Amino acid sequence: MPDVYRYGVNKVAEFLKPIVANGLQSVLLFPVIQNLTKDETASFADTPDNPLFQVIPMIRKQFPSLTIACDVCLCGYTSHGHCAIFNEDGSIHYEKTLKRLADISKAF
Repeated sequence: MPDVYRYGVNKVAEFLKPIVANGLQSVLLFPVIQNLTKDETASFADTPDNPLFQVIPMIRKQFPSLTIACDVCLCGYTSHGHCAIFNEDGSIHYEKTLKRLADISKAF
């Protein structure tokens, strides 16, 4: 996608500094998950190994007025790549999915 870039945890502050100084007020973070184990329930989405748990405290400390929004979708953390937890018959287990999304949201 044009004008969309990926920055590692160690590069985010360097990237944000000049644009926050020029008036940036919010960021939307989507982690790229490469080294976490993916499973059917996205169990690693709210662990300290998630890059979001490393970068959010740093951003909050260096840019306290910046609004931070995060993607809490399950698809990046599930082995099947879908944004839900499924029943054995393949249908969506809405209660488990919503609870998992809420747990991840609260963890941030």
